Amino acid sequence: MNNRTRAKATLIASFVLISLGGFILHFRFHSPFLTPHGYGYLPFAVGLIGLLVLPVLFWFRSTTAYAFVINTMLVIIGTITMANFSVHYFKVPLTLYNIVFNTLLADIAILWANFAIGWLIFNLEQLRSDQPPSVFDLKRFFRYPNFGWVLVHLAALSAVYALGKILWQ
Repeated sequence: MNNRTRAKATLIASFVLISLGGFILHFRFHSPFLTPHGYGYLPFAVGLIGLLVLPVLFWFRSTTAYAFVINTMLVIIGTITMANFSVHYFKVPLTLYNIVFNTLLADIAILWANFAIGWLIFNLEQLRSDQPPSVFDLKRFFRYPNFGWVLVHLAALSAVYALGKILWQ
């Protein structure tokens, strides 16, 4: 096993462990067996996708791009929904303690750590490491697979979610 394969295996193991931790944490609050009206089935299914399907997709070079896009979208949607829940049920007053300990900020941090690991696996597999770093170009920054692409989707999906909340409350 060469260093590249060892690094990839370690990153995928880290991805599985952080996904497992998030899944167990999520299962405690959204168990499909305990929530009324089957509300917990969608979070349960998404957690299983992140835990069982994405590591397999990340393992093969031909499906790494699909795994990266799916993982990114799951992280963005999870961030938006958990941030909305945190804002909706926020405990006044606005203090640092309340922001850190009475919101889902820690859960969102777990999601973005999961994204970072997926990003590293994607870069390890898809981008050539012997290329010199390119000069920052704003046009290229917002194209796939650059980080601007992730930010654009985060902003766009947040706007759609906010409009949906405003128009259909």
